[in-house]
Amino acid sequence: MKNIILYILFLICCRIGAWANCPPPVFTNPENINLTSKNILLVTHTSQIWDVRHSSKLGMDNIVKKFKRENYPVVYLQGSSLPESYFYEDCSPSYYVLSKGGEFSFEFDSPNVFTAGGYFGACQRKTVMQILKYWKKKYKNKLDLPDLQITYITDSVYSHYHHVVSSDDIFYDDILNYIRIFGAEVITLLEMERIIHESDGKKLFYKRYFERLSNFNLFPDKYQVEVWVDNINSFTLQTGSDRSPTLKFNFVQSSNVDIH
Repeated sequence: MKNIILYILFLICCRIGAWANCPPPVFTNPENINLTSKNILLVTHTSQIWDVRHSSKLGMDNIVKKFKRENYPVVYLQGSSLPESYFYEDCSPSYYVLSKGGEFSFEFDSPNVFTAGGYFGACQRKTVMQILKYWKKKYKNKLDLPDLQITYITDSVYSHYHHVVSSDDIFYDDILNYIRIFGAEVITLLEMERIIHESDGKKLFYKRYFERLSNFNLFPDKYQVEVWVDNINSFTLQTGSDRSPTLKFNFVQSSNVDIH
């Protein structure tokens, strides 16, 4: 609990500073977007409308800085209303894309897609679903199937705890205690991981999310589908053959991301 308290105090201190007052975005049409680098970053709905605490700001700003430093493209997926509610520190992504619910229609050729921001299980899940839909369509009936890695930046993705935990969970009381102490009903995946702490609890938490995601039949055929948490292969969602390409879902904190 001590580590959790230190983290939340650090988070509160970091959000004291005001975010940049970005001008109204100029949205790029999907057909004019060019994403061919090996790494791309999609930032979904980093708005105080949904994340009142700005709990995702630190992780989102950190990963954007890393991508910009290495000259990899950054795409902001943003709604059309209340642009002043978005708390970016960097107002100059590669592209602003109009996205009501986390969806997009542009094409990409990148085998490493990073997802930051967004409501876990809602608009952020819609972004991931769009990635999977496009990849499955792009490589349908093709023999040469490349690996795909989708990396969730855990200190930038947020959710209301009611939507991601159950009263039957072994870590439910710990979640409630955290909420009572800090009044933080909307929390990041990183906060959730630190509250749960135990690897079995984390596995249960993420398995529930992927059980819901798998209902949409979006995993590409012939792929080995794996979930990694804290750089550990936690569980397999779909088993392939020895020669199968891999679809890897990776959950990692922004400070631990090494982009090259």
